[in-house]
Amino acid sequence: MMSIDPRTARLAVAVSFILFTLPLTGCGRQEETAAPSLPEQGTGSFTSLLGRASAPGTSVVATVDGVDITRAQLDREAETLSANVMRRMGPERAAQLRPQIRKQALESLIIQQLLKKAISNENIQVSDEEVSNRIAELTATLPPGVTLEQQLARFNVTPDELTDAIRFDLAVARLMEKHTSTNVMPTEAEIEQFYKENKDRFSRPETVRARHILIQVSPSDPPELKEKKRKKAEEIRKELLDGADFAELAKKYSDCPSRARGGDLGAISRNQTVPAFERAAFSQKVGEIGPVVETRFGYHIIQVTDHQPAKEMSLDEVRETIRSALTQRKQRKAASDYIEELRKAANIQYSQDAEQP
Repeated sequence: MMSIDPRTARLAVAVSFILFTLPLTGCGRQEETAAPSLPEQGTGSFTSLLGRASAPGTSVVATVDGVDITRAQLDREAETLSANVMRRMGPERAAQLRPQIRKQALESLIIQQLLKKAISNENIQVSDEEVSNRIAELTATLPPGVTLEQQLARFNVTPDELTDAIRFDLAVARLMEKHTSTNVMPTEAEIEQFYKENKDRFSRPETVRARHILIQVSPSDPPELKEKKRKKAEEIRKELLDGADFAELAKKYSDCPSRARGGDLGAISRNQTVPAFERAAFSQKVGEIGPVVETRFGYHIIQVTDHQPAKEMSLDEVRETIRSALTQRKQRKAASDYIEELRKAANIQYSQDAEQP
């Protein structure tokens, strides 16, 4: 039995992208309308799980080559999609988008049935060993202390449903590998053209790497307590100027969660922190212990450990990033075109009250 190679797995994710990328506005922190990037291999692409595993029901909303899609299946698929939208955009927005979500849920179920028929027609097989290996990979990605059984229970999914979903996804990956394997690698000319047309996307902003010690102040603190905390910050700063280890004092005194990392905040670009902190961090010399800075969070002692100017990244620096992005784009287009071919060849019938896409 042939194995699933990494590119095939990425194709499965590409199909999942098609199944579950909603044509909805308002995605992300700034209401971005651009399509999200593909998840990386290994994130789990079992998007068809809930819709396929639900009870048959009796009310039919659509048929695909004589196979019924029931109201029960649609309800469960829409519930899954709605939960995803709710996590990203909140319950109010999810309620507003309910009609679009149900249309997309029905579209997803139709595509799943088209793929199931194609897999059957081409006698594509997935071994039990491949399924077990994929389950092991998924289990290895869980946070410490979290079991696969707990995750399944959280989403009301049985182990058998998960097994079936994984088997289906791996079969889809093999199907897509067979039908979309040509002309997905971008040429050097395409990479260079993309770079020239999108140079503004490959500029690196000015950044500083900083660490700090925070003595937290609450809005309810009386003036005398605030002054006491300010003096404490000044005393800590003096210890640092006298040669004390910054990381050790951060672990000992800081009220910021970064204390676990010795106060390290990582790389910071402009507009990522409150104004007073930003002014101090971007004006300090590398290595110096700056004066105590007051923000709404309290009193900070800041040390800048690195300062990188803004820079336009060269083609050589971003070549592989562009290659990966263009490959994924072509994979999505190839998968979409193949699914459209399956749709045109199929007999799809909707009930009168179905949420047609």
